[in-house]
Amino acid sequence: MKKLYLRPFSSPLHDAHHLEAKLSQAEGFLSDSFQVERLSPTDEVPEEAFLVDLILSGGSEGVFRVHAEEALTRPVLLLADGRDNSLAAALEILSWVKGQGGHAELLHGSSESLQWRLREHYLYHLARVRLKGPFGTVGGPSEWLIAGECDYGNLRRRWGSEVVEIPMEELEELYQALPPSAGKEEADSLWKGSRSSEIGRNELEKACRLLPALEELFKRYALKALTVRCFGLIESLATTGCTAFSLLNDRGLTCGCEGDLSSLFSMVLLECLSGVPSFMANPSLLEREGNRIVLAHCTVPTKIVEGYRLQSHFETKIGAALGGSFLPGQVTLLRVGGPRMDEFFLASGELLDSQPDPNLCRTRINLRLNRSLDYFFENPLGNHIVVVPGDQEKRVEGFCRLFNLRRRG
Repeated sequence: MKKLYLRPFSSPLHDAHHLEAKLSQAEGFLSDSFQVERLSPTDEVPEEAFLVDLILSGGSEGVFRVHAEEALTRPVLLLADGRDNSLAAALEILSWVKGQGGHAELLHGSSESLQWRLREHYLYHLARVRLKGPFGTVGGPSEWLIAGECDYGNLRRRWGSEVVEIPMEELEELYQALPPSAGKEEADSLWKGSRSSEIGRNELEKACRLLPALEELFKRYALKALTVRCFGLIESLATTGCTAFSLLNDRGLTCGCEGDLSSLFSMVLLECLSGVPSFMANPSLLEREGNRIVLAHCTVPTKIVEGYRLQSHFETKIGAALGGSFLPGQVTLLRVGGPRMDEFFLASGELLDSQPDPNLCRTRINLRLNRSLDYFFENPLGNHIVVVPGDQEKRVEGFCRLFNLRRRG
């Protein structure tokens, strides 16, 4: 069961027996969804703990402030039932935390709404932990990412995220050292599962050999996610990473292309909050009339499409890539970025079709968004956008609001 640490705050002026009864009642309520462990205000909070601060009474503001240094390193969740002036104290603490630049939210309302908010915050907590990385980048960003290049220092300051720079030569050596059978099992599975193939079996096997090499990098550096300057592979190994990236994302190992760390960060966040693999894509067509956008790329995970075709990489016509077909339904688009990694674009929309286009990357999706396309025309955070099936807008917006991200578009 999910674990929650509960830390109560109160004033010594209130009756201790009464406050203990309130605390026991709160523990009983929370135990419906969590394994609850009680902490005292003076206890050290375990690293990566999911913590809720229970404000039992008025007069607890000063006691809370003593723990300011710890409180400002994590989101502060303030639970108050309103009795014994607890709501007034919680509001004062909320104002103080936000005034110090911290992240905080008041939890107050019906039992049903509180249980829902706590479950959402637990997902936010898991995402926040995973966003600390480490993130690997092989070969650095592609030279054309002149606007969306991510500053490692800002990523660390804003999110605590660590970045591991890995030379392209290390991946190439791992690939070359693999036995001849490496990747053949995955190639067999893809071959049998595809609707059609425009490439030869040898090309597919060569592309699938990258999978165990990339998995070794995840293990070697204990990575939470990885991005690769993929066009460098074309030059050195005469194959593409598209298929290996697709399969890694299927396996829960988030992998992006072009060395785009901002997009990788967005992929990790959206996957944590939605529970499904994400698709990093390029906008290929924008129509303001009808808010229609076409997205395309060559790295779609098989788990989020109903079927796929085996094709070559679009630009180079070598290697292997997947042309996926999506089921009709809602989708969510996200991009986190900006110079300080504190801005985001978010939209949901309806999938109109995912028919292939010979003039675009292999997986193409045609969408109608729920908002205007002004963001793309006037102030984009970069060219890549991340997509998952389903309408996750409310949940993602809640995370971004908690962490004081500014919305573009």
